[in-house]
Amino acid sequence: QQQQQQQQQQWGPTTTTARPSSRVGHKLQVVSLGCGLDSRPWRLEFPGGSTVSWVDVDQQPVLDLKAALLLEAGAEVPPQQQQQRQPIDHAAAAEAQQNQQQPSEHDVDRSALGPAGDVKYPLKCSSYSMVTIDLTSKNWLLKLQSAGFEAATPTIWVPEGLLYYMGPEHVMRLLIDIAAAAVDTPSIVIASHIPLCNLDAARNAPE
Repeated sequence: QQQQQQQQQQWGPTTTTARPSSRVGHKLQVVSLGCGLDSRPWRLEFPGGSTVSWVDVDQQPVLDLKAALLLEAGAEVPPQQQQQRQPIDHAAAAEAQQNQQQPSEHDVDRSALGPAGDVKYPLKCSSYSMVTIDLTSKNWLLKLQSAGFEAATPTIWVPEGLLYYMGPEHVMRLLIDIAAAAVDTPSIVIASHIPLCNLDAARNAPE
């Protein structure tokens, strides 16, 4: 407990900002940092009439795999995101067909997907994008802004399942940047964090 109190003093006081409104007709953006294979943009129901922009942020190999798996499952993926992700190697696919081999699990036949109305799992948000960013870099927020992030729009930040994979200095920078982006805008952060003392106790526990 003493170690946790010391960490709270190091990180500073906790500030709770206003919850972004989810009422009908309001505009909201969700930024999922270190999104992984999370599929909430295809599962969550948003209030009718609201405009919800969803941005998934992760490393390029993760987003390439995610787009491929979504397409393979019949989920709606905006065309611009399909083009930005790992392209199909048509030469390799032709060679596999000649050799009567099965294509790689990541070689997705995008032509099999019809218009958005024909997909098995349509997006529930108003707009969706995948953005490749190294969240340990000092200019990650600038890259996010150049990809379309609007600082004036109420935002839900979701660094869920991310922070305990980052070093303390990177976590501090990330949270400071999020706080700076939310100075004049109602925002909320949904995060999971494991205190360092708990991690140390787990590492030193007898097997």
